[in-house]
Amino acid sequence: LSRIARSFARSEAHVERRLKLADLPAEALAALRANEISLEMAKALTLAPSGERCLEVLGSVRGRDVRPEQVRRELTPGTVPSTDRRVLFVGLEAYLAAGGTSQRDLFADRTLLEDEALLDRLFAEKGAAEAERIRAEEGWEWATWVPEEYVPWTATQKLVRLHARPGKLSEGEEAELAALGEREADDTLDEAGRARLAELETRREGGFTDAQRASSGIFVYCSSRDGLSVERAYQQPRAVPRGAAEAAPDLPQSLIEDLHRIRLGALQARLMDQSELMLDLLAWSLGGGLRPWARPLAISPTDQPIAPEKGEGTSYPPRLAARLEPNTSLGPDGTPAEFEAFRAQGKKHRNQILTEALARTFCTGSSGLSAALARQLGVEVRRIWTPTAQGFLGRCSASYLDRLWSELVPAAAADQSFQKLKKGEKAKRLEALFADPATREALGLSREGCAKIDAWVPAELDWPEGEE
Repeated sequence: LSRIARSFARSEAHVERRLKLADLPAEALAALRANEISLEMAKALTLAPSGERCLEVLGSVRGRDVRPEQVRRELTPGTVPSTDRRVLFVGLEAYLAAGGTSQRDLFADRTLLEDEALLDRLFAEKGAAEAERIRAEEGWEWATWVPEEYVPWTATQKLVRLHARPGKLSEGEEAELAALGEREADDTLDEAGRARLAELETRREGGFTDAQRASSGIFVYCSSRDGLSVERAYQQPRAVPRGAAEAAPDLPQSLIEDLHRIRLGALQARLMDQSELMLDLLAWSLGGGLRPWARPLAISPTDQPIAPEKGEGTSYPPRLAARLEPNTSLGPDGTPAEFEAFRAQGKKHRNQILTEALARTFCTGSSGLSAALARQLGVEVRRIWTPTAQGFLGRCSASYLDRLWSELVPAAAADQSFQKLKKGEKAKRLEALFADPATREALGLSREGCAKIDAWVPAELDWPEGEE
């Protein structure tokens, strides 16, 4: 082969392809010369395992509009191309070393693997080994290998998603990072500078804590685009203690849903003053290529449900609460004159309307963004919500009220008869503790104790690290 290639000043691959074509049955070559089949079709026919099979396929494609790729698939059923993600991950050499067979498609410059069952077994074994390696190196509680090209929703729907803790740099380090970034863009950064840049970027990006890793896990999979990939991190829901299923829950589901609506409403109230942030979120939602369920704004426009089933104790700002009232007016007709009147009120008015409207579409997703924004903006739910007997306390279990009283009122000042009260009386007593200064004074509570009462919220109103 090499002598022929040198004699004709051609590559060995070129000669090998020409010899493969010349090896076709005479009838196929005659069809090629007569333009009854194209050269690409003749190349596809070289994959036939025998002359008889080649002539059988030739007879079925003559005079018909059949694509060569269709013939290739017909002649190589059950084979896997060497460009398949499983082959790239396992390695062709490893597959052949394990006894796998293959054939070469000289004209498509690829190898076709003939034992898919063996390939799948090697793929699963290597994937499981890589998942365990990453788990051990990074310190996760568990790691699951996923044979699909992505982590299916069914694998994570009952898990709690955790998110890395963002890092923080000092003002000096932020300035240094910016300067290093400019030097990198100008291609004037040396090796030490690049190392420092990477260090600062990693620290600002943050990461998962040791406690998070010890109680959660990861999914490992192989992507066609990125190869070995990891999706971090998921936590199993907290187990229900034995016997708890028979006991009444401290908070009914309807109350928990109300608290989550209130929590979202508190965040929306703060977002109404953040014009630049809301415009950034709008641009990111509409042009950032996010998955539909990951977009932070429910742009339809669709106001998100933040009105609790029982609203006593919840007081949203008027401009947010106005949209919760039933509106029997059909509103403007949308005429050109009405639009011009709106524009005449200026950009400041427009931006305020836009910011408030966008804030009402903010929804709680699974990415941890709502929790991060709540911390960044200093959202305080108690500014818009107070525990009342009808809206909250009366809907909790008696044991929950007992624990809350013990938590907020020191034993020395506590009325020992509280636990003997009926549930409704306990709720009223706690309502007075939250709202009535005279009640606190009668109990002799300190300034610190009163501040604790003013800041208390149930766990369902806290922003979790990972949102379900």
